[in-house]
Amino acid sequence: MAQFSQVVTSADRASAGDVSEEALDNGLVFHVMGKIPTLSYLVPPKEVFAVVQIGAHQHKVTTDDVIYIEKLKNADVNDKLLFPQVLLLGSRSATVVGRPVVPRACVIAVVEQQTRDAKVIVFKKRRRKNSRKHAGHRQELTMLRILDIIGVE
Repeated sequence: MAQFSQVVTSADRASAGDVSEEALDNGLVFHVMGKIPTLSYLVPPKEVFAVVQIGAHQHKVTTDDVIYIEKLKNADVNDKLLFPQVLLLGSRSATVVGRPVVPRACVIAVVEQQTRDAKVIVFKKRRRKNSRKHAGHRQELTMLRILDIIGVE
C-alpha cells in the first residue's frame, strides 16, 4: 500500500458532526466538507462496513474502497464529501440497521476523478422495414475513495 502524508483526524470527524440535523432529515444526498490539497492522505484501517445510499443506488463500502457512482454535479476533484444516508453499519461486534437510516452515522469520501464509462452501443432494427437506428452512449461517472465511516466503533 502506498504511503500518504495526511491523516484523517478527529477534527474531520468533528466537522462531520457540524452538518445540521435538519439537513440530514431533509434527505441531503451529500455535503461538501472542503478540499484536500493533493491526493495525499492516509486512510486508517477499520474493520467496519456500511451500506450507503448515493442517489438511487446503494453501495456496500469499507474504508479505503474505491467506488464508481453516477456523476455528482456539484463535486469537484479533491473535494471531501460527507454522505449521511447510511442504511446499515456493521463490524465484528455489532450490526446496526437503520429505519430507514442510521442516526448520526455518515460516510466520508474524497472525489478522486471525474470520468466517463465505456461506450454502450444502442442498435435498433425493425425487420423487413429497412429501418435501423445506431447510437452510442457514455455515462459520466465520479470515482470516490472512502476515507472514514462514522457511527460505529
